[in-house]
Amino acid sequence: MQGIALQNTPQDTNIYSADSVAPASAPILWKRDRFILEGYGAYTALAKTYRDENGDNVTGKWITWVRLHDNTTNKSFFVLNLHTPAGVEKSGTGMPIAKMKKRNTTYKYEMQLITKIVQNNFSSGNLPIVLTGDFNVDYRADKTVKYKYFPYVTMANLGFTSNWAFAESNGGLPASGSGSSTRLIDYVFIKRGTGISFDKTSINANMYGSDHHPVSAIIDIANN
Repeated sequence: MQGIALQNTPQDTNIYSADSVAPASAPILWKRDRFILEGYGAYTALAKTYRDENGDNVTGKWITWVRLHDNTTNKSFFVLNLHTPAGVEKSGTGMPIAKMKKRNTTYKYEMQLITKIVQNNFSSGNLPIVLTGDFNVDYRADKTVKYKYFPYVTMANLGFTSNWAFAESNGGLPASGSGSSTRLIDYVFIKRGTGISFDKTSINANMYGSDHHPVSAIIDIANN
């Protein structure tokens, strides 16, 4: 899937999306006056919509990526974005819902796909990597249970650390969550050992038309 790069978007930004600007297509936005697009692509995690055990639709899923060059710092880095199937975690337990076998299979495949992508396509050259996404698994439970196909274990095995691990070590986790509860399901990950680090992370109090509170992180890319 080639995806589309949309020009002339609001606030002087460019967008790369796998299919459209819908959330499931995992769009990536950047400031066009600061960053130059050096490469882009998308991987299909779920090509065809299906109905789960409850009769609900699970729509297409993609993992998008861009390579950007920062005109201010003269550095290049990768940004990846994904959106996993919702409803896979039994809330507060850090374990999958047993009856949701179809969603669990899709989720597992997407975690295996991101592992393969990072190992085979983004590990050479030692460029910094930022990975964002709605992982639909609560960090508070995941870090304790460490179920092997959920984000904590998958991303740790790839050498990534999350904004929530950073927050926990620097003042504590926020009282609020990514959605309407205290669940922290939206993440920013960075690849350790590539000259990249967190400076700050937070959750915005507004929702801006979404059912999630926006999660932000300030990231520093060190001088080489």
